Amino acid sequence: MDEQQYKDIPWELMGDALTGNLSPESAALWKQWLSEKPEHEQLFLRMKELWKNGMEDYRFYRMADENASWKNLQSRMKNNVEKTPGNMVIRLKTWPRRILAIAAALAGIIVLIWFSTVKSQPRMIQTAEIKQRITLPDGTSITLHPHTRIEVPGKYGTSGRSVQMISGEAEFNVVHHEESPFTVELGSTRVADIGTRFIIRKEEEAVHLAVTEGKVSFTRKADGEGHEIGAGSAISYDTRKGTFGPSLPVESSRATESLLVFNGTPLGEVADALHTVYGKEITLENGITGRKLTAKLYGMPFGQALEVICSSLSLESETRNGMVVLKPRHSEQP
Repeated sequence: MDEQQYKDIPWELMGDALTGNLSPESAALWKQWLSEKPEHEQLFLRMKELWKNGMEDYRFYRMADENASWKNLQSRMKNNVEKTPGNMVIRLKTWPRRILAIAAALAGIIVLIWFSTVKSQPRMIQTAEIKQRITLPDGTSITLHPHTRIEVPGKYGTSGRSVQMISGEAEFNVVHHEESPFTVELGSTRVADIGTRFIIRKEEEAVHLAVTEGKVSFTRKADGEGHEIGAGSAISYDTRKGTFGPSLPVESSRATESLLVFNGTPLGEVADALHTVYGKEITLENGITGRKLTAKLYGMPFGQALEVICSSLSLESETRNGMVVLKPRHSEQP
């Protein structure tokens, strides 16, 4: 937080909000300020935490006068020291809680400034052997596969919605904002969401993109050449040659390969992977969730993949209200 942003904070309203002393008029102004920017509400939540943990006993915002501002208080304290320095000792004895309030408030402000500085730094997220799912401030979620690195700017959401994918593979479920598109920076290329779910696999010599819902634009930064990719389609970019490959179905993209290869995988996890790749809702009936599948479904259309699963695990499928239902074969049911 820079100096000007700090000065623009309505500290008097903040204090009244923290102590529950907002008048109807002040409450309207406070509500308006909170709604102006997402970071206003975030700041207030941080101040509430500070107040709860260290400032509640002191009532900093109510010292001297019920609605006195911090600036006026500083001025008054300075005048007291200059004109009657002896009185300062008396005040220390008479109003110790006020002096403690000043100290607590200053400590809180220092912590707040430090916290804001830390929050402005980019955050590097790196996975090891297991997946990790993160949710960004706007509700967008990213599932990082093993050995993936993504950098999220500290000011994500306040100065754009962009992340940098350095390596690995990740699934993106984007909350769409037309006025602030979500982008993934990939070195020489960029993927911009147009309301969607997509998967990216970034290798040393190629970037693979598969779209499972909505659509994205996949752009080469050097000259702006791009492709709009819709749900069910995939495309790759050769970073050595600087060229885009042909359009492919999602199940044939390198971006989805690891999602469609199973080795003793519980059927519940298989169903989640099929939903991610094909966008199909799958329900499991009669206690079959724990059955384990070993199969390579990569490159198979959904119907064929479903046949392999049913054949391998003695299941049958049916469609109900647009949802695929898997259950034991009739001969196995009690």
